[in-house]
Amino acid sequence: MVLDTGLEKSAMSESHFEKPESLIKHLKESREVSRSLRAATKVTELARNEATRKSMIKAGAIPALIKLLRSPSRDLRITSSHALCNIAISKSAHQEILRNGGIPLLIQSMLTGQPDEVSAGGFALANLARVSQLASSILDDAGGVGILTGLLKAWDHSHAREACGDLLLKLSLNSGIEDKIASNGGVEALAKLLSDEDVRLGSKEKALGALYNVCSTNREFCSRAADAGAIPAVVYILRKGSANGKFSGLLMTKTFTVNEFEQEVYQAGGVEAVAKLLDADLSSLQHAEPVNFRQEVAKTLYELSVGREDIKERITEAGVVPTLVALLDSGGNHLRSAALKVLYGLAVNNKAKSAIVQAGAAPRLVALLRKNGRDSEFAATAIRNLVFDNDRTAAMLVKDGAVGALLVVVQRSSSLDARKQALAAMVNLSNEPGSKGPETICKTSAVEVFAQEVMRFSSSRKEDEFQWAAWCAVVLHNLMEYDECLPWVYQALCNRVSLSPMKNKLKDMDKTAFKQWMAELAAESDLDYL
Repeated sequence: MVLDTGLEKSAMSESHFEKPESLIKHLKESREVSRSLRAATKVTELARNEATRKSMIKAGAIPALIKLLRSPSRDLRITSSHALCNIAISKSAHQEILRNGGIPLLIQSMLTGQPDEVSAGGFALANLARVSQLASSILDDAGGVGILTGLLKAWDHSHAREACGDLLLKLSLNSGIEDKIASNGGVEALAKLLSDEDVRLGSKEKALGALYNVCSTNREFCSRAADAGAIPAVVYILRKGSANGKFSGLLMTKTFTVNEFEQEVYQAGGVEAVAKLLDADLSSLQHAEPVNFRQEVAKTLYELSVGREDIKERITEAGVVPTLVALLDSGGNHLRSAALKVLYGLAVNNKAKSAIVQAGAAPRLVALLRKNGRDSEFAATAIRNLVFDNDRTAAMLVKDGAVGALLVVVQRSSSLDARKQALAAMVNLSNEPGSKGPETICKTSAVEVFAQEVMRFSSSRKEDEFQWAAWCAVVLHNLMEYDECLPWVYQALCNRVSLSPMKNKLKDMDKTAFKQWMAELAAESDLDYL
């Protein structure tokens, strides 16, 4: 935070204030309040510049300004606080401010002063609070977070509120200070402030930022915040806050969710509130890039929906599936991956399956299969879930070329996880006759590929290789249940017998024997493998 003087430039251009040494001398020796006030004002102005700031620190500005914090003149105390605020931008000044007793005096101005004095002291302390040691001293001398939250609530003056909120936020940014902030009811004080109807929204957003910083890596503190009633208040900020406030609320909601408070978020209406953030106006967002904001929305939706059919339906009912599908066209890899995860999580729900394919996901997912890496894995997972026990969605994906694209992943992907998900999708498609999945697998080279994999690895003593063969056998066994597919599978197996260590035993097998063998291999498949 850099403060301006608020005075006309002409009042600060007296020649005897040009040199730092002369300026500091007036601060130290002048007995005239007006002269000291002009000198302190000039220091405030010059301290905005890094080079002159260093010169004034070297000339002894810090002890002189701290001495003026004890002045009977309110204007002089405020201006000296402003000057110290700008000087405190340089971390090299922090220890000297601490040694000269500046922190207790600035805190006193916050606790006992008028709004302008509270503001000046608060902003100066906020700049000092960027260093863990000083942040700890500020909390000790102030009497804990509860005192600061009380000030934030008490002041009906915007500058005073902003200073208190800024200080809370800066204090919470220090690594390792969470315990000190949380002590003496600090978490509960912040949560209570969020729920207080008399506190303005902007102040709540600062308090929410502080609460998130304290709770983000500590399950106990997160639990205390939830128990203190913070979740409904956070959901309110998700709905009504500024873009920056919504972002803090989003991060806090994800923290609650990963710490297993998704039910409380659900009951407070948080699922819909988070979902609607995908279409939020982010023109005033400062704390993150819009693409990162939407990425966090997608991540939070995914965390909320894991293992919760009711939440999956709530997300679908919120009408955001088309937006998620549109994000598959995003140029940002991380945002696209986050959207894919939400979609493959939703795709196990029948209501969501329909919404996803109706939003045009099928051709996009097929296109993403052709990309190597995480995109193809997540797209294959989405297709696996979409086609399971649903002829309609399976038919749309088959029509858009899913079988050929999945086969490319099975054969060529450098990611074993992607290959497994693609194989699982083929297993599901081979079991959906109404989708033309079995017929399409047979009429492409896919059936030959699965026959080849069975012959190569069905005798392997390596569990991973054997399980791969067993799941390929599941596909072939499913296909052999259909009269029209049986000849294709039989011919493919016969064509690949020479690849098997058991070729002498297999070469004389008929259709019935091959079908029995595929059934036996399929029975050895372990669902945990996929």
